[in-house]
Amino acid sequence: MKRILLVFGIVLVFLVACSSDTTQKESENKANDEETSEGTTDEQDKEEEKPEETEDDRKKQVDAKPVTKREDQGDYSVTIEGDITYKDNTLFVTGSTNLLPGSKLFFYIDSMEGIIIGGTDTTLVNDDGTFEFSQKLPDGYDAPVIYTKIVFNSAASNEEITKHYTESGNPLEGPFVRLYEEDEEVRKEIVATAEVVLDQPETTVGIEPPIWEKPEDYGSPNVWIEAEVEEDDEFIYITGKSNLLEGSSVQGRLHLEGYITAGYSHRVNVNPDGSFNMLISHPMQKIKNLKGYEVRIGFSPSDSNNLSYIKETYGEKGENLQGDLVITENEEKAIELKLNVQY
Repeated sequence: MKRILLVFGIVLVFLVACSSDTTQKESENKANDEETSEGTTDEQDKEEEKPEETEDDRKKQVDAKPVTKREDQGDYSVTIEGDITYKDNTLFVTGSTNLLPGSKLFFYIDSMEGIIIGGTDTTLVNDDGTFEFSQKLPDGYDAPVIYTKIVFNSAASNEEITKHYTESGNPLEGPFVRLYEEDEEVRKEIVATAEVVLDQPETTVGIEPPIWEKPEDYGSPNVWIEAEVEEDDEFIYITGKSNLLEGSSVQGRLHLEGYITAGYSHRVNVNPDGSFNMLISHPMQKIKNLKGYEVRIGFSPSDSNNLSYIKETYGEKGENLQGDLVITENEEKAIELKLNVQY
């Protein structure tokens, strides 16, 4: 009997302990639920109390710099600087000039064969003197270089710009000045040229003022021409000097004994100091076992030379020409330099 009472007592103590533990856990859980409920309510209250975003809240401050004009803006001695970048078969130009705001600029791209149809862009100079161009190259263009030219012609701008620089551009000065002729009048314009080599997927060249070095006998009818020749597997590069007047048209062509060489030529106008550069396709691309070739650089007043001061200096038919390079063809005088290249 005592043994039964002992067992009953142990079981009773165990049940009381379990009941007490369960009651305590339920109390703790209830307290936690109340805290969580209160926390959620507080957060909801805070969200409800948050003010709505206004238009001013959506604004942010940006770096706004004042547009400043160049101190030399409008000077007759014109400067141009900048970069030309070739990327994705497109030329991107960013530059600055002291030309008056609103001056109209033209951007031309030329190939070694001549002007590219549609290769022209125009823009106006901004208030701070900056300007931009972009021009896509023709699909399939595979020449090693592209020739670029930025031109300002005062007669092509608005009335205010034309009045400042005059229609003929006579007040213009500096290394970018080039001569042209219209209505039998010699005029001035601004021309910045650059050659962009296309041997890399992306490249940048600077727009820089040229340095002209006129020879002492510049413009003399006793004409001389000197040239150096370089080549690679595709092209022949000719760098020349002369005392010819600016704008004189000279042609470089190849002569190969026993071959027809039509197309192996390049015509250019000489620079203000008589210098010039030419680029001619190399005949070894089509002629195997080529032993050599002859480069002939010629100048004739009656051939593609329409500037009046050139004809006045050298003669309509070259009758005033003098020197060791003078040749006579069809009763006309011309200048010809021959350079022989042998392998």
